[in-house]
Amino acid sequence: QDPELSGVIEWMPHGRSWRIIDRDEFRARALPTYFQHSNMASFIRLVNAWGFRRVQSGVDYDSYYHECFLRGMPHLHIQMRRLLPDERKAPPEPYNDCPRFHDMPLCGGEFSGMSSSEQSVITHHHGLSSTTLASNTHHSSGSSREVVA
Repeated sequence: QDPELSGVIEWMPHGRSWRIIDRDEFRARALPTYFQHSNMASFIRLVNAWGFRRVQSGVDYDSYYHECFLRGMPHLHIQMRRLLPDERKAPPEPYNDCPRFHDMPLCGGEFSGMSSSEQSVITHHHGLSSTTLASNTHHSSGSSREVVA
């Protein structure tokens, strides 16, 4: 967790995907710190190379997800691998076009033991933001570094 990046990148409230809020600030502050460059296109290629998918529509539009990259579960990243070039261009399966993360239990944090309806009441009716619920670990080239506030 990096408080310097609050308002730049965030976990979605459910903890199953993340989104860059301010691309200019991300390019200027996060990329040089965690990836030793400031090339956004290169970062997106890296994200794709590690198997992340971009949500194409719905409430999580433009967020990225990977089944082994969940808030509060850093131990899963060891199952991630860099995809071969022909695997990266594979079209997403139909059910992946717009995952229904909000119908699933929250990942990580103090809410992980609650039912999805209890979580929904807390996150939607009490005004908790994704930054309130966030704690993350970003993994690049086998190392882990905190990047989402």
